[in-house]
Amino acid sequence: MRLAEKADSAFNDMTGTGALDGDSAVEWVYRLSLPRLVVNADLQLLWANRVAETVLASGQMVRRRGETLWFDDHLGQDHWRERLSEVGADLARLVVTDPRGHPNLIIGAFRRSDGTRRDAIFLSLMAVSQSLDLTKSGLAAMFDLTNAERQIAQMLVDLRSPREISESLGVSINTVRTHIRGIYVKLAVSSQRELLRLASTFCMV
Repeated sequence: MRLAEKADSAFNDMTGTGALDGDSAVEWVYRLSLPRLVVNADLQLLWANRVAETVLASGQMVRRRGETLWFDDHLGQDHWRERLSEVGADLARLVVTDPRGHPNLIIGAFRRSDGTRRDAIFLSLMAVSQSLDLTKSGLAAMFDLTNAERQIAQMLVDLRSPREISESLGVSINTVRTHIRGIYVKLAVSSQRELLRLASTFCMV
């Protein structure tokens, strides 16, 4: 079986095993027709579909340099080589941010054998075309979010976890979770995934 067929098979298996259950941003975008590619431990490109080739040529912070997947963010190539070397058989979510800390690209990654005794890292990419600003979109005002709720909701759509929000704001994780529950009630959503969908809709209007 050619690597392209193995890649398609691996991605299809991954979406059918329940491995994507949960509230990660990757879950709801992964099921779409996404850019997909396969790299080895040195980040050399082994295979990429046409959509992935387009994304890598579009000026995002992850691009193709020769036969190598290249990261242009402030963390650098060595950091991402190490991060991807830690990826296992379960889907991992990695977020590449721009200099202002806004998501530029979301990467779903997992590791499988490529059929030649080597491990290959299977990647799906989602480009984030714009940062989602809840204040500018009018969502925060329409749903009467408090200042604290606005700040935490914005961090959620910026793909921060409750733990990261807690550490960034210097408040307890329980305080953050209390605010998140309040945000979800006001916006009539039940997860970060649904909040992202709602925010994306408002920012497109």
